[in-house]
Amino acid sequence: MRIIKAVKSSFWLNSMFFSIMMRFSLVFFGAISYILLARIFAKGDSLAQMNYWSLFTVTTATIELTKAGLLRNAFIKYLHSVEFIDNKTVVQSSSLFINAGCTLLVVLAILFGGAWFSHFLKAPPLEHLLYWSCFLLIALVPFNHYEIILQANFQFQLNFYAYLIRQGSFFLYMLLGAIFFPEYITFENLLLVQILGVVGADIYMYIKCRPYLSGKLIYNAAVIKKLLGFGKFVFGTALFANVSRSVDQLVTANIMNNINVNAVSYYNVVSRVSNMMDSPTTAAADILFPKNAQASELEGNAKVKYYFERMVATLTALIIPIGLFIFIFPKFVVMIIAGPKYYAAIPILQLMAISSFIRPFIFNFGHTVDAIGKPRTNFLVNVALMILNTGITYYCLINFGFMGAAYATFAVNAITFLWFYLILRKVLNIELKNIVVYTKLTYVNLFQMARKILFKQTVSV
Repeated sequence: MRIIKAVKSSFWLNSMFFSIMMRFSLVFFGAISYILLARIFAKGDSLAQMNYWSLFTVTTATIELTKAGLLRNAFIKYLHSVEFIDNKTVVQSSSLFINAGCTLLVVLAILFGGAWFSHFLKAPPLEHLLYWSCFLLIALVPFNHYEIILQANFQFQLNFYAYLIRQGSFFLYMLLGAIFFPEYITFENLLLVQILGVVGADIYMYIKCRPYLSGKLIYNAAVIKKLLGFGKFVFGTALFANVSRSVDQLVTANIMNNINVNAVSYYNVVSRVSNMMDSPTTAAADILFPKNAQASELEGNAKVKYYFERMVATLTALIIPIGLFIFIFPKFVVMIIAGPKYYAAIPILQLMAISSFIRPFIFNFGHTVDAIGKPRTNFLVNVALMILNTGITYYCLINFGFMGAAYATFAVNAITFLWFYLILRKVLNIELKNIVVYTKLTYVNLFQMARKILFKQTVSV
């Protein structure tokens, strides 16, 4: 009871709890669905179907995350700014106009460029899926709008329930389909269930979001331009960062699909595990950005520095034991996630596990830099990193074959960490020694907490 009261009474604990629960539900439902799908699509020695579905999910996820990058940070930044404190309706309306306009451009790009993109990735079935995904993208317009409004108002629990509807429906279909009618687990049906899940979440979010909706739509070109002025860098950053995150799979498809059609499937297994490990970091970033935006406006960068160092340290402390386990027992992890037909992914997974120790630092860089009003810096760095990542990945794949993309990702992560640290050292005086101290402190606190719990149990017995 004390723990429940503490969670409810603390902004950080309450927000972190529901944000982590939302990310956990995404990871849980996504992991179980992937585990089932990897086995259903593993027919004979070919993993071609899993290859094509992996490329489709990477593409749609990149589109959604990139659009969210355009919308979320600019909306939250200006909603909490002094300039719009008495005129939040126009910020809300402008964000929706940008949301709808961006979706329209993406739909047009798919209709006119879907065939070329599928040919580039040497994945013919992808073209048909991309055309049908236009309906999914349209359904995501209200979903993304409501999600950002709820996040800006710190209603993380409502976003959690919405994602539960969206992901839970897909998970339920996968579970029942795998048990009773695996023949109906097709590309088209999977996409249809995704669309219906988003529509169901749209309805729920509209009902819950009404107290925060302005009730009217105001077109203001100046405010739209202002949001885009801030958001254009965040949009570019999200685009290049998300593409860079998927470069290993996209470039592998372009080079290896004619040689080894299973290659992308192996990299996708590692990507799934990496996404699971990143879920606490993602949850923290959801909370930290609006808090940093407020701190930057009201308390200055010293508070942002503290938030960054403390959060990265806490996340690193959580990631280290998980990364070590994956590195020592990679075969067990691959067996659980995808099955024995994916054992070729083991060396890739081990490289990912080593680089996971610095990912909390890398992941929180962008949100922090955006929050202190330097989106241009974040944009330029990510453009350079995507170009670097693509070039190194092509070079390594051509010269080292199947493992080339893994070597490239490992090298780029190391370069990224060093570069991000130098930037944050300059603009926020971030200190690695503080992160190390806070990491040790996290373990000390966890140990003391566990000892108190065990001691109370012993006394009660």
